[in-house]
Amino acid sequence: GDYIGGVFGLHTTYVYYRANIGTVTGSDTSNYVGGLAGYNDSNGVTFCYNVGTVSGGNYVGGLVGDSSLYHVVTDCYYLDTCGAGGYGIAKTEEQFNSGEVGYLLQENQFENYWGQKIGVDRYPKAFGDKIYAVRNCNEEILSYSNEQIETPEHNYVNSYCTVWGMYKLPTLNADGFYEISD
Repeated sequence: GDYIGGVFGLHTTYVYYRANIGTVTGSDTSNYVGGLAGYNDSNGVTFCYNVGTVSGGNYVGGLVGDSSLYHVVTDCYYLDTCGAGGYGIAKTEEQFNSGEVGYLLQENQFENYWGQKIGVDRYPKAFGDKIYAVRNCNEEILSYSNEQIETPEHNYVNSYCTVWGMYKLPTLNADGFYEISD
């Protein structure tokens, strides 16, 4: 058949906060097969993910098989080894396990929906443990944790931070030149 999905075959309403971890299988002649939805004919799909294997004939996607014009898929992720690409962003098993995907799904949300117990849960889950990003002094994400870890203060010696092992980033001054200062 056609319109095969891990959660919806064909959906026509806004979809958010959904996940699929099971296998989605269509035949070699199946059209519109997706890890989450076979065909997206809604106002959008957001904050969703798929880690299940997906296979089928035509219009096969890791998250959505195909989507009608102007109907967007945002802030959605699928396992890069699921067997299909397409809409959403591919992430590795390690990125799912580390808490990165759970953090990205929950980032900038007012209410906590997605969470994950780092080191225990393989994938994000609804109302799981809150995920925090562990950042260095340049605000780059180093890892993810279930505890909020404050960035230590800098200890600059000749513009080199001995705490984080990196040089201070230059800033643009009023004269239009980049400079580094302690």
